[in-house]
Amino acid sequence: MDQVNTDREPPPFAGKPTVAGRLADVLCEQIVAGDLAPGRSLNLDQMRLAHGVSVSSMREAMTRLVALGLVRQEAQKGFAVAPMSAADLSEITTLRAELLPLALRQSIRQGTLDWEAAIMAALYRLQRIEQRPVSATQIDDWETAHDAFHVALHGACRMPHLEQMLLRLQVMHDRYRRILFRDAPSQTNQHDEHTAIAQAAVEREADRAGELLRTHVMRTGLALASRLT
Repeated sequence: MDQVNTDREPPPFAGKPTVAGRLADVLCEQIVAGDLAPGRSLNLDQMRLAHGVSVSSMREAMTRLVALGLVRQEAQKGFAVAPMSAADLSEITTLRAELLPLALRQSIRQGTLDWEAAIMAALYRLQRIEQRPVSATQIDDWETAHDAFHVALHGACRMPHLEQMLLRLQVMHDRYRRILFRDAPSQTNQHDEHTAIAQAAVEREADRAGELLRTHVMRTGLALASRLT
């Protein structure tokens, strides 16, 4: 039976509980964290032996990672971790700056009191974590809480295709943020911006909330780009 070596906790965007799904989650975390470096060639035989999985499970995991934009497959060259570049980061930032406000506006129109409560709870958790001394644990907790906050904002948009696009963009963006801000979470710790976005959202100020979120995404993208060059 296939066995997957899971030294890390699976990411919050974990897939179905299959061998290939669990393996994809483990490899996704390693790529997003930079443990599998951008551009690195992936030897599937070595990897499947290291994780104790079958050829079919390994290939299915690779297919999932290709779909997430984290791995590329080239004819005659096999698989490799997707490279990082200024152009790629710019496109990811532009798409998020357009699509996240759209999803937020839809959520503001359709969200219930439970949606509002989920936003404020996610904001509170994020802010509490930001008050802790910087450590490896604090950084990991911040990453999880930060993603949860942004997911909560568009949690009531009821547009499955859009949600899937946002998930893919979030994973690709997270890789840039986690690698480029590896030892400096405070660089992305924009407390006032998060608070303003949340307040505008629960007050149902769709245009203001959307513009605040767009500005936040673009500012983060520019900060990342400054570290990439």
